[in-house]
Amino acid sequence: MKGNTCNAHSTSFIKYGLTVLLCVSVGTFLLMQTSSGRKFLAWSYRTTLITTLTQRQIEYIYSSKCLIRNNYLTNTIDADICELCETVDKFETVSRNTDILMNLVHLDVPVIYYTGETDDDDSSNDDGDNDDDSNNMTVGNFVEQFLYIEELALFHPCQFSSNLKYKVTEHRDLLLKIHHKVFTSYYALWENCAQDALRAFRLFYNRPEFLDNSIQMTGSNWALICENFIGKRLKKMELYAPLEIILVVRGTVHVHLIPTNGCNETCTSLSHDLTDGETAIFTSTLHDLYIRPDCSKAETLVFGIGAYFD
Repeated sequence: MKGNTCNAHSTSFIKYGLTVLLCVSVGTFLLMQTSSGRKFLAWSYRTTLITTLTQRQIEYIYSSKCLIRNNYLTNTIDADICELCETVDKFETVSRNTDILMNLVHLDVPVIYYTGETDDDDSSNDDGDNDDDSNNMTVGNFVEQFLYIEELALFHPCQFSSNLKYKVTEHRDLLLKIHHKVFTSYYALWENCAQDALRAFRLFYNRPEFLDNSIQMTGSNWALICENFIGKRLKKMELYAPLEIILVVRGTVHVHLIPTNGCNETCTSLSHDLTDGETAIFTSTLHDLYIRPDCSKAETLVFGIGAYFD
């Protein structure tokens, strides 16, 4: 009788284990079907290893680049590459001449492209055809539209930061309160890293007309919204695409490029107060991006876009 009871318990335990294993397998398979799901699994795997293994055992994980980005790992690049920015001490400003702009971009020179209208532009609007609604977008319009796009509601963002005490999982709640005017002094910065979310976010901007066909804007994108706030600390944005484009829809943002590790002694830090009507374009190989919001005089709305050379 006792043996039968043990056998019954053993059989139940095996069935329970097989059920759990099946559920985990199905869940893992479903998560692997999406970019955000694969990223979550990689994060979970690495976090579990770091938590359970000894310090000696995780040394190889610390320097691994195949799981998730390790912000504490210092990477260096070939010193010869740093020579590309040795004589660059400012953003080059270009207006109209797209050939010069693209030549500078291919030479790894950071560029400010001015798209604002001048008195000579009156004739350009004679046909009355202007489809770029982003020029008239306010922070209020943007937040309202963002909240009602299903793909943006399904996924949590990456690199989320704000002066308000909200976690990344509360990103949508924060935007709802901003939409309902609960806060009047704030900034919020986040990256749309899930594949479906970054695709949906492209509805908010058009492809800049000055980019040639060799550049594909298929990387992740990010947004900065700000009102009645003066930032005192530079905030780093991790860049994963080789080319970065910063579009200022409204207001002003302080852009600071610091030479990447290994080029500190060769290259110079660059800074510029980017305003509406200006677009910054630079390669991420030689510089790290830091931004500081400043919307004490007017609200700020900025989009960042990762791009690739075809």
